[in-house]
Amino acid sequence: MLTTSQYLIQADFILVANREAIELYAEWNFWVRQHIIEAFAKAVQRFVSIKGSSPASGLRYTWPVFLKDRGGTTVDFWSTLKISILEDLKSERILESRDDTAGVCFPTELWYIPYRFRLAGEPLVEEGNTRKSHLSFHYDTESSGMSRELSLIGVSEMTADRFFEELKSVVSRNSTFLQSQSTEWHAAVAKILQSEINPIRLANIPLIPLRNGKWVTHLAGKIFLDSEVDALTIPWCVDIEIVDATACKNRERRQLFKWLGIKTCDQADICRLILEQQDHYPFMFNANDPSESKLLIIDDAFYLFNTPTHVFNKSISKLYVLDDHGAIVHGKSLYVDYAIKEFRISSYANIEDSGVRMLHSRYLTRARKDGRETEFVEWLIRRLQVSTLPCLVRERQITQESRYFTTKAHLDLLLLLRDNWSHYCSQLWDMTPGAISSQSTALKELSFMKVKCTDGKFYTLRETVLPLQRLKQAGSYLPFLDIPNPEDRNWANFQWLGVITQESLEFYFRQLKAISSGSFSRW
Repeated sequence: MLTTSQYLIQADFILVANREAIELYAEWNFWVRQHIIEAFAKAVQRFVSIKGSSPASGLRYTWPVFLKDRGGTTVDFWSTLKISILEDLKSERILESRDDTAGVCFPTELWYIPYRFRLAGEPLVEEGNTRKSHLSFHYDTESSGMSRELSLIGVSEMTADRFFEELKSVVSRNSTFLQSQSTEWHAAVAKILQSEINPIRLANIPLIPLRNGKWVTHLAGKIFLDSEVDALTIPWCVDIEIVDATACKNRERRQLFKWLGIKTCDQADICRLILEQQDHYPFMFNANDPSESKLLIIDDAFYLFNTPTHVFNKSISKLYVLDDHGAIVHGKSLYVDYAIKEFRISSYANIEDSGVRMLHSRYLTRARKDGRETEFVEWLIRRLQVSTLPCLVRERQITQESRYFTTKAHLDLLLLLRDNWSHYCSQLWDMTPGAISSQSTALKELSFMKVKCTDGKFYTLRETVLPLQRLKQAGSYLPFLDIPNPEDRNWANFQWLGVITQESLEFYFRQLKAISSGSFSRW
């Protein structure tokens, strides 16, 4: 009887003369050795057939420990026996898979699943096909990995590559597999993929859950992580997808998403994308298209309005908005009423040749609903160059509005100039680089505007005099403007339009000229 490994061999070997060893070259001993291999296999088969008191107990699952090799032998006869026993067991159905209905399997057909590929006692990835190829967990030992004895008889230990292939396979066949997994599962898988798999291999697996419920790959267009700061609704025009907020809150998953190249989406990113998309609007919508879909353009302005300037301070003057007829235009060509002022530019909007085009009413309706109408209008003026007063010059060109007011509503224009002189200064004096002169075309146009005077006749503005009492007494033969409240000090600014506003050499020169020509009528 000899002891080898974790088991005893009792056989009728031919021994050497001192009976301390066997005759290594005796044919009988080789014949005995062969039958030991067969006997060992039969013993294992018997162990496999024995059921313990509980499903995971007994020799049925613990017999592999008898394969443990103590080592130390240098005799080929015995080392060959060990190798032959192990090789023979590889061709025996002696191990169970995780599929209870599959029966015993060949060791070489099975994969041992390490603990890092498990969660709560179950494989992270397993389905009907792979369950049959996974070694039963009843063979687990107290060690953290697969026992060496199982590897010696052909059981393979699952690697990250094998895990990935099984994951890819199950996802390709089961479209709801990923959606049905827990947060803990996704966190565990994210950690494995990030640490052990090349990101290029993940290109065809839809690991990214989106806010809209879809699952996509990380290469599926413009994808951004959910931002904890940005709670605004993203406008329809922005062609991006946002990763599900719940998934983003999990640290391991968020790290995986970043590792795959997905960046956090903030308000500044959305603003930039809005402006990029805007360039396509004139081609996306027909100018006369009355459809409701065009009204979604309104969302763009409100997203930018709700974004603080410290987050995004780039110019948005080229932002497209809708006018009151649904046309897509830039804000600088539109008007809006200012709630805190008495003047209403909208009163001219329905006059055919006034040139006044109003911002679509839904903008103010929405701002009013939010309780921010005044703030919104001020933002329109400051950021989009929308006007509340008639614009006389636009891009160095006299506007249609200017033509209308100078010919058909000159008194209204005079009052607007009086009350908003500082606003109009930038239009009356062109101080931009490359301007022909400091005196703009608008200034000249206004000075030649025909206005009604107190004598009932019309003169160019540059020929008139401010109807102050002292001037009327000193220059009774001059044409005095027919205006209300001439004592208002703001009328003095009209000197820049050629109106005489005080006694001067020019004032007396015109008086003498009027007397000498005889073409006058006293006020």
